[in-house]
Formats: sequence, C-alpha cells, structure tokens
Amino acid sequence: MCSLDKDLVATIVTVRLTIGVICTICMVFGTPTNILSFLYFIKRKTGAAANKIYMTYLCRMITFIDFLICFLVFPLIESAYRVKGILKKDDTKSNITNDDSIT
Repeated sequence: MCSLDKDLVATIVTVRLTIGVICTICMVFGTPTNILSFLYFIKRKTGAAANKIYMTYLCRMITFIDFLICFLVFPLIESAYRVKGILKKDDTKSNITNDDSIT
C-alpha cells in the first residue's frame, strides 16, 4: 500500500468520525429539546383566533418532525463509527465476501 492510499484512508476515517461526532451531538441535544418543545406546544393554551390555532398546530408539527429527524439519525451515527478499529463487530456478510477461498 503506497503512502497515498494510507493518506486517503486516514482522510476517510477522519471525515467519518467528524460526521459521527456532529450527528451524535445533534442527536443528544436535539432529541430532548424537541420533545420539550413539542410538549410545550401541546400544553400551550391557544386563543379563539384561527391564526393562533394554525400557528400552534404548525409549531407542533415542526417540532415533531424535527424530533423524528434527530431520532432517526442514529443509523447514520452507527455507520459513521463503524470504522476498522473503532467498532469491532463481526459482520457475516463481510466475512463471506472477504474469504480467500471463495473465487
């Protein structure tokens, strides 16, 4: 393996870890704050005006969808940390494809 390949691998690992850390921070802080925001808009009393009801409903939907986005980013975080040497999990699919006896 030449030095270019090692540099490329190191860069890919660094980028994956950076993405993993950023997504982890967003999930750790985003999920609880969106739950609290959603509960705030559920408990909030709205006036009789149609505009206030519409805006409260809109804020509820925005916080709920944002919560789902923060929560569903977990598979991305898991795959970002699944770099050789960080998460050592045997994957049967990769073991089959990396077997030297299969031609």
